[in-house]
Amino acid sequence: MKIRIVGGDQRITACKLVLEKAGWEVEMGDMGQNLPFYKAETIHKSKGKTHMAGEGEGDVLLLPLPLSRDGIWVNGLENKLSLEDVLTIAPSYKYIVCGAPPSAFLEKARGFGAKVLDVLADEMFVLGNSQLTAEVAMGLLLLEMGESLYRLPCGVVGMGRIGRVICRYLVAFGADVSVFARKEADRLSALAMGARRVYDTTALAEDGLRGLSVLLNTVPVPLVTERAMSTLSDGALVMELASGSPLPHKEGAKYRYLSAMGLPGKYMPKGAGELLGARILSLLNAFETTQPSK
Repeated sequence: MKIRIVGGDQRITACKLVLEKAGWEVEMGDMGQNLPFYKAETIHKSKGKTHMAGEGEGDVLLLPLPLSRDGIWVNGLENKLSLEDVLTIAPSYKYIVCGAPPSAFLEKARGFGAKVLDVLADEMFVLGNSQLTAEVAMGLLLLEMGESLYRLPCGVVGMGRIGRVICRYLVAFGADVSVFARKEADRLSALAMGARRVYDTTALAEDGLRGLSVLLNTVPVPLVTERAMSTLSDGALVMELASGSPLPHKEGAKYRYLSAMGLPGKYMPKGAGELLGARILSLLNAFETTQPSK
């Protein structure tokens, strides 16, 4: 099977190795500035040859995760590439693999007959990525705090995939953990893990954060108010792990704010890339085996 990868970082390099070990022919590259996508050069590094994207048909086109931040441009490329440009070559590929494609892109690509696989909708990938995110977050927390987590008042907002892992790690370090979760089942789960206190998320609009030295947010919707943030301890570390609606924060606040999104690709590219490669292989294999024979 032949795959073309648009863009590339250390994570994609690790993903490439996984795919090549599985016998895939892999091309990596970015498009040249102001050039039509059909003429973008990609370099087949494993064979040292230069090819032109769009020459012949490939099996799989791998695009960034997420595909776009604004619904117009492909995410993370040095030279801009629009989603409309990508759609011009959609018919050349059997599969388009990406993350969280905008609905308009998805509809048009499927209209061309392309099969779009959303890796960010794959539960196994999300679980694995959550584990990596939590591990990196804990490493950053230890480095940034410069003190022991033992008995340190720490708060975790959300008990989703990332929140659960972080709660477990904080308890293992002996931290004094408070968890804010909407569902009662999640609050009971936090207590079972060893959290000292649990609150409904309504406490985030009041003074539930009072006295916390660490706050880690994993919920991508605005729940924490500026008033609640003002009750954190002086010098507290606030770590934003969720995309979407960031925590309210002000310059010159008494707490430190750290935007910590996309951690696996930045700090664990090998593990993140190997996870991505393994899930691409699994998803495509599952899709191929479930298709009716012609």
